[in-house]
Amino acid sequence: MKGQVFSTCPFFFVRHNSKEMKGIDINLGRKLTEAEEEYVYKHLRMHIEIEGDGEIRDLIEMPKSGRGMERDFRIGEIPVLFPCSEKEEAYREEGGHIVFNHDLIKSSFYLLSCYQEYATEERDAWGRYRYKDSIQAYWDMARKPIVNYYFEWMVEGIAKECEHRGIAYKKISPVGGPSVHLTHDLDTLRYYTWKKSLFRIAQVIGLRNCDTSRGRLAKAGCMSILNKLGLRHDEKTRRDPYWTFERIEDNEAYLGYKSTWFLLQEDGSKFGPDYRIDDEDVKEAVNRLIERGNEVGVHTTINTAKAADFKAQIEAIKSTYKGAKEINRKHFLSIDPDTMAREMEKGGIKVDCTLGFSEHEGFRSSYCMPHYLFDHEGQRTTEVVEIPLAMMDVTVLTHRKLIYDEIFLTVGEMLDEVRRFGGVFSLLWHNSTFDETYYPGIETFYEQLHSLFAQYQLKCYMTYESTKKYIGKTEK
Repeated sequence: MKGQVFSTCPFFFVRHNSKEMKGIDINLGRKLTEAEEEYVYKHLRMHIEIEGDGEIRDLIEMPKSGRGMERDFRIGEIPVLFPCSEKEEAYREEGGHIVFNHDLIKSSFYLLSCYQEYATEERDAWGRYRYKDSIQAYWDMARKPIVNYYFEWMVEGIAKECEHRGIAYKKISPVGGPSVHLTHDLDTLRYYTWKKSLFRIAQVIGLRNCDTSRGRLAKAGCMSILNKLGLRHDEKTRRDPYWTFERIEDNEAYLGYKSTWFLLQEDGSKFGPDYRIDDEDVKEAVNRLIERGNEVGVHTTINTAKAADFKAQIEAIKSTYKGAKEINRKHFLSIDPDTMAREMEKGGIKVDCTLGFSEHEGFRSSYCMPHYLFDHEGQRTTEVVEIPLAMMDVTVLTHRKLIYDEIFLTVGEMLDEVRRFGGVFSLLWHNSTFDETYYPGIETFYEQLHSLFAQYQLKCYMTYESTKKYIGKTEK
């Protein structure tokens, strides 16, 4: 489809929900502002260093497109959002210099800053931008970090230009090598409660909706009630399927990995946790995690939207757990990366780990590395560092209903990309996704998944410790 013109733009089907009445064009049919260009250059500088006082802007001859997305143009299999010619190469040599054929800066900005989410108001019931409305879904390329390809092309061109001019340069990695970022959201810790036991029975008899077999639910319900009545004495069968701290931590430690755990607090809604962060058994388990080198952050509630809310929840976690960090993941992945970035910044959040599609695995900002969030309204780069979420357990097991072999293939495909670019594969696996009644063989599968990370020789990427070099460095 190279060079083929669309009869309609790729986002025509959501145009009625865009913010065009406010002067915001979802197709970005204008040139970038200085702040928007600088946002991309800031991240590009993390991939190549120029000797002396040289500036990569001065080494790039890049066309600046004032047109919107009008056609499906690709270099190889990689889409270019804002092509400026029919040339199927990223750059060319002309007169002893490197000249880029397409506006890769603008193409990078559109994806990296999540401009499509800023430019449309359509959201799901949880306030989340929907995968089906995204350009990643249109291309079916969520599993490819497109911006990394753009940066690879630009770094190659800059390196050649440096060689032409006799300027020393060094290609660098923002991450330091392919890595895995393991995280766990503590939404629920108590499997054997009367409320949950009765709910499972209600599902079995058809009074409540269920997304698993009623046979399995009947078994789970009976086990729950017998446990509450104290009629089950076998230690293994009495083990709470949600209280998985040691199992998860021991499995990760065996392969030399550590992880980040996000604690949820009560907000008065029905989506709150079934524990308190100062429960003695919770404190004992979480403090053990911290003592063994894991990190703890805040799992901000579904209703959290303002700076004061972020600040209060961070302070509660830090006052309860010495060593807890200003790191966040929003409950239900309900994040608006534009407006919420401003509030997180004012609320003291340093690193966020929310940015991923709930319904589909892949790279929501089309970049497999940490990056700063952009404030579109304020036209500035915020201080909040985002570690994009590549995959969530609920996504592949519940929404996509993939079998284990299909998940392995999907993860392998993304790990190939992460290994190519030296990026980060960020995984969210809930502590409660180890119920063999619902997911037979899930513990073995999780262990095999970690073995796959080891086969790829992925380093451990920590939410705060590995991202410290980004924090407080939004200035050019």
